[in-house]
Amino acid sequence: MIKKYFLGEYSLAKTFWIGQILIANLLLPFLMALILSNLGFSLNSSKIILYPIPFIFAIGVWNSSKMYSGKKIWKILALGFIVIQLSIYTYRAYLIIS
Repeated sequence: MIKKYFLGEYSLAKTFWIGQILIANLLLPFLMALILSNLGFSLNSSKIILYPIPFIFAIGVWNSSKMYSGKKIWKILALGFIVIQLSIYTYRAYLIIS
């Protein structure tokens, strides 16, 4: 299942909405932040641990968009979202580190 996701074998809609939006941006960060705060991690250190999650899940969206054969606008929007989101996360991580 995980291998199939990262190879982009699921539909673009599933990889984007379920993988990237629901899991990578909502559920996993919430659960991991809850666990890390209970373990005594500070907010900034937990952010550094959480920031790679969207990057990892973006691989599946990117690969799925390569195989997508529907309307081109959905592919462009999904990839545009990924590029913008990961740029913002990279900038925020840079600000925390520096």
